[in-house]
Amino acid sequence: MEPSAPPARAETVFVRQYERLVRLAYLVAPAPPGRQSRLVRAHRLVHRALPWRARTPLTYPELVVRVLRRAARPHRRALPVVVTWAWHTPLPGSRAHRELDEALATAEPSVRAGYALTMLENLQARDAVLLLQQAGWSDAVRQLAAASALRQRIFEAYGLSPEHQRHLLSEAPADPTLVQLRAPDPLMIRLWRGTRLGAIALATVLAAVLAGGLVFGVPGTRGDQEQLQVRRVAANAWSKATELTLNTWPTRGARAGDDALLRTALTAWYGGRLESVHVNGGPPSEPPQVLYAGDVDGTTVAVLADPTRIATYTEKGTEWALRVEPAPRPDGYAASAIRLTPGRYLLAPWVAGVEVGDLAADDWHRLEMTDGLTEPGPPPLESEAGCWQGPLLRLRSVEVSRVGPFTLADLGTAALAHVMYVPTRPSTDMTRPAELDAGTGLWRRLGCTVGGLRGTAAESVTAWQVWTGKVRDASAQVACVRAALPGDGNRIWAVAQVGAEAPAVVAEATGTRLCSRLARHIVVGWWWQSPAGDWYHVAVGSRDVKSIEVTVGGATKRGGTAVTSGPYPDKPESPATVRATGRDGRSVPVLPTPPR
Repeated sequence: MEPSAPPARAETVFVRQYERLVRLAYLVAPAPPGRQSRLVRAHRLVHRALPWRARTPLTYPELVVRVLRRAARPHRRALPVVVTWAWHTPLPGSRAHRELDEALATAEPSVRAGYALTMLENLQARDAVLLLQQAGWSDAVRQLAAASALRQRIFEAYGLSPEHQRHLLSEAPADPTLVQLRAPDPLMIRLWRGTRLGAIALATVLAAVLAGGLVFGVPGTRGDQEQLQVRRVAANAWSKATELTLNTWPTRGARAGDDALLRTALTAWYGGRLESVHVNGGPPSEPPQVLYAGDVDGTTVAVLADPTRIATYTEKGTEWALRVEPAPRPDGYAASAIRLTPGRYLLAPWVAGVEVGDLAADDWHRLEMTDGLTEPGPPPLESEAGCWQGPLLRLRSVEVSRVGPFTLADLGTAALAHVMYVPTRPSTDMTRPAELDAGTGLWRRLGCTVGGLRGTAAESVTAWQVWTGKVRDASAQVACVRAALPGDGNRIWAVAQVGAEAPAVVAEATGTRLCSRLARHIVVGWWWQSPAGDWYHVAVGSRDVKSIEVTVGGATKRGGTAVTSGPYPDKPESPATVRATGRDGRSVPVLPTPPR
């Protein structure tokens, strides 16, 4: 965008640059509740920026200023968005899209505006400051500096480089002009039909009822004469299935036959007023399956599921809530349990027994279960440092694992994460990670790392003991933690511990096959400061690494699976270059070091 571009008719600029203008409004404007409302508001802001006079001459930057001024205004409570022929929702994105969106949501509108102008419009700092000032932000230089700091914070927190951020902003999930159309709320359709038929009085009454429902936060119910569009599964359906998935779970709970409760939960899901966790929050893609309906510890709970999501509806007194989250991945391990409420779990019909434990101890305590629902277990556990410690569930099922129990971790979402480990020297016939072995002590050191996965709906977490040895006469070890996330996303961390020091993340990456069975050869390099204050660069590799070469300040040192360079009185300013070769003669990838 060039501020000196010649003016044209406002409507011409509006039509030609509409997509860019809506992107700006979508990023800068305060986000109202609900993705649909945010999307609609971005379009409305751009519409209102269009001058009344059709022939008004405007440059694109001048129209940008008009959009920014409106986007910066405090969000006023507006009437709900009513769409009678289809719900329009933004396209679902990857975990990186969600992380970027969450990070931007915490910034002030002026900072988001500076971020959008430099990242989305590719403006130079001088031109961005000029537009920010014209939009009404007098301290534009400080706002632009804050935008630059925001860009760096996103890099440090999520590993998203500025170029990666810019790429994410240009992709379809971040484009409010690209949407998915989903089934609307049937209640809204009926209201609209009544209005179109001219029944003004009836429409007024219905609108008042609807408004009352919105004010008091109680979901509406459909007429009893309407057929309930849900799917109930028989108790023995799983025993006839060829695959053990959530789809084969029976419908359970004392209120599984309560159509009024299920109708209310379903209406809430169709209504879209819900908390959506790392998943598209739109209505169910098909008549959902009823997993559970009953009263749990004084709270009424109804759990519905479509092929990819779990919707948990809860009522307590006059309060209600609906939370939509990713369903467990379709395998017998991950689909063996879901988190119903904190400390309570619903187990698959093929689970014969369950125990609960944590990372801090080796002892496990048996949990009794009735009709698949466990007795109350311990709440989420944290160490004194705030690191995640549990709960962990150890389940037994001969249908899933004939060699022993398997372990699932409660990381705060409905789907539990299957936790596993890989030893330093796995057996040659090992085709998948082994189950969690608390006796190795490896997982005890990973609570702070795994804690970063709370609320992400991680599908599995595997810890691989990459290397053990010595660094300057101190025992040391390096592990690679790999998390599989919804939507085929992933994240990995290399965790190093030297001597009695606390484990530290020394390298990380996202969207990679490293530390998986498809890329088992890796090297990790990091800077370490000894207790005496000297600095060393340490590079270690997995067992299939033949040689490592490290260059620091023009000096090169070579070795086998571990190379320590130093000591240095101060940490060198020049970066260390690490190269490695495997036993097959090929280059071995080096995990990137996180920014500091």
